[in-house]
Amino acid sequence: MYICVCNAVTERQIRALAEQGVRTVDEMGLINGCSTTCGGCLEDAEQILKTSQPTRKKLSFDVSVVNGINQPA
Repeated sequence: MYICVCNAVTERQIRALAEQGVRTVDEMGLINGCSTTCGGCLEDAEQILKTSQPTRKKLSFDVSVVNGINQPA
């Protein structure tokens, strides 16, 4: 489905850019022109981009290991 009619940008294209690391509509606009002409697609494009971000696992680590504490001598 076309989200940005002015620049022929589809929902699939927006999702693909999100998966590749694009985080903002401004970044996306530099790549494919989405939301750079009339701006009528801005809200929809932002929502699709936001919901299409890859999930990032929260990193957890033992600070004592990172700082070199409790390591064998």
